[in-house]
Amino acid sequence: MPEQEGLETIQFLRNERPDLKIIAMSGTAEGQYLPLAEKLGAHVTLPKPLRAEKVLEAVRKLLG
Repeated sequence: MPEQEGLETIQFLRNERPDLKIIAMSGTAEGQYLPLAEKLGAHVTLPKPLRAEKVLEAVRKLLG
């Protein structure tokens, strides 16, 4: 997913479903996407490549 579409999706979800927990993931080399995603309301941000343990930890954090 291109960066802008992901950021727009986060903004949309924050407006439409403020109760929804958001995990943003990115493999971009620039390093700007995840900090922006966090500022826009992502609860957890994860850099790619993803490790299963980190994803599970993030989900547990949001559900716990």
